[in-house]
Amino acid sequence: MKEIKLNAISSGTRLVPLGRQGENEAIKIIFDVSRLIAEYGEGVAVVTHMRSKDSAPYVKVTERDGVNVTWNVNDTDTLFEGSGKANLMWNVNGVTVKTIDFDTYVFPSISGIVTVPDNLQSWYNEMLEYINSVAVDDSKIEDIVLEYLEEHPIEAPVTSVNNKTGAVNLTSADVGALSENELTAAINTALAQAVASGDFKGDKGDKGDKGDQGIQGEKGEKGDTGATGAQGIQGIQGIQGEQGLKGDKGDKGDTGANGTNGTDGTDGYSPIVTVTQTSTGHTVSITDKEGTETFNVLNGVNGQDGQNGADGQDGQDGQDLIHMGETVTNSGVVTKELSPNVFCLFSDTQTGISDLTLTLASGNFYDEYMCAFTTSASGCNLSLPNTVSYIGSAPTLEANTYYELSIVNNKAVIA
Repeated sequence: MKEIKLNAISSGTRLVPLGRQGENEAIKIIFDVSRLIAEYGEGVAVVTHMRSKDSAPYVKVTERDGVNVTWNVNDTDTLFEGSGKANLMWNVNGVTVKTIDFDTYVFPSISGIVTVPDNLQSWYNEMLEYINSVAVDDSKIEDIVLEYLEEHPIEAPVTSVNNKTGAVNLTSADVGALSENELTAAINTALAQAVASGDFKGDKGDKGDKGDQGIQGEKGEKGDTGATGAQGIQGIQGIQGEQGLKGDKGDKGDTGANGTNGTDGTDGYSPIVTVTQTSTGHTVSITDKEGTETFNVLNGVNGQDGQNGADGQDGQDGQDLIHMGETVTNSGVVTKELSPNVFCLFSDTQTGISDLTLTLASGNFYDEYMCAFTTSASGCNLSLPNTVSYIGSAPTLEANTYYELSIVNNKAVIA
């Protein structure tokens, strides 16, 4: 499985390739959350993803190991080709303190398109009926829901999965059926309905006859105080309430005191140019803050008309660019000239690039040259023009790793 390592604090124009449509666990996205911990404190990472044809994002199940949060990309994430959005939320003590956005991209499938129907509502209704049919106490509701998910996976028809047709069993997590908040809401709703229906209570027996009052016994000695019981399990967090109404506008504050007058500025000076015609030509006077300087320009003799220059050669055909920039499919040993202000994506993430030589097309000093590539299994040797230097030390490129490079004013940054 290939790994793509990302600094979780960075966002914006970063593009994360998820592989081809229908691929399952071929790529692993690793978010480094060390800076989030340093800036906001220890917390919980929640990753959501919205594919190219989704109307809303779904929550991804991730793994946490130290400062690394891992997202294993499965065939649900690569269901639709095209551009998508991913979001990492950092929650501290139940409050979202930072959100980071990433752009994702899925390449077209070779074997076909996977389709999954929207049958979540019928599954949810069946799950509620199952909960109401089981007579258990309130603390066991969550266990019953999890048990039902394992025993009743969703069966979704597909047109093609890796050249196979028929039906594939998917769990709710595989199709993004329920997020953490949706599962909490489902459990709370099912619990309230089940308790209200009385299914958790046994049948009430007939009331027996009142017996004769017995003789009062002697008062026993006071027993020892029992040990403190273990703390109960924390209850499930409730659904967030609606936002309150906007408060009335406050009274206008008092007018602040007038500020002191600023001193006269000395920066900047527009020179004055004066041109006077004379019998032999023109006199040009230039006055600036250093003084006045005068030049005499004499009339010259009319020269002969020059010969017409030869016709220039036809220019080369321009290269078509897709809306997100330029895509290069070559792998292995590659040489490429980067155009200013055009994002170049080396799209072969399977083989990768072992030797990459980059040159820069002419442009202005403030233009940016950008590209992204994946290294081969043996790493990658990156060659830049002699005029370009790194900000900091030159990097050592790891094998099977996704990198992005930016060059501005002959200064390179790679991550």
